[in-house]
Amino acid sequence: AFSLCPTVHLKCWSDYLESVDGTFCGWNYPDDRGVVGSLIEWGKSIEKTFCCYQFLPNLTGSVPPWTEAIVDATGTYDECSNLSGFLPTWGSNIEEVTQCFKGCSNIKGEFKPWPQKCRSLDKCFMNASSIRGVLPQWPKGVTSLVSVYEGCVNACGNIPEWPEVISSISRCYYGCKGLTGAWTQEPELLMPESKMNDNWNYTEVVAEASDSLRALFYDQDWGGLKPHPSKSGGAK
Repeated sequence: AFSLCPTVHLKCWSDYLESVDGTFCGWNYPDDRGVVGSLIEWGKSIEKTFCCYQFLPNLTGSVPPWTEAIVDATGTYDECSNLSGFLPTWGSNIEEVTQCFKGCSNIKGEFKPWPQKCRSLDKCFMNASSIRGVLPQWPKGVTSLVSVYEGCVNACGNIPEWPEVISSISRCYYGCKGLTGAWTQEPELLMPESKMNDNWNYTEVVAEASDSLRALFYDQDWGGLKPHPSKSGGAK
């Protein structure tokens, strides 16, 4: 039968490539195996890995080190659920990591410090449930933290201080059962209403997280903010 996508075994990247945007994105057809085998080292000149391996559940092996040339890592390994090994240290020049490891449930290791030039993090580790450890400080210039750690059940310790320019934290710690607290219990710092946009609410930020973390957000009266349902007669 004719196959739209032959089985591809990764060999090497050219050192002259500057971008691999979407190269193998979605190469996973029912009539063949799509892209298979282990990941390979990045070419030394590649700057953009945008969605390069997105939606490839047949890829196996460890994630290769990031290079200093890489700037945009958006969606690079999104839903590559069979990758394993340990989470590598971020390249220092990476600026975009939205959905980079989303759904990579078999990658292990501890959360690494964010690259300080990073400005886009949404859903980076969503459902990357085998990665563990204390969460690093946020990059100073990031504005949106939507679902960054949603489903990271092995994250532990306290949540770090919000970035100064934050505007959205919807579902940031949704389902994080292992997180135990925050860097502060001061309401004006923990929930800086003046810095947030109108498209989120506190009930989603730590929904289904540990009771101790949720208590900081819900179990006290925070002025004009939404009270915990148990204090207003609603269902818990």
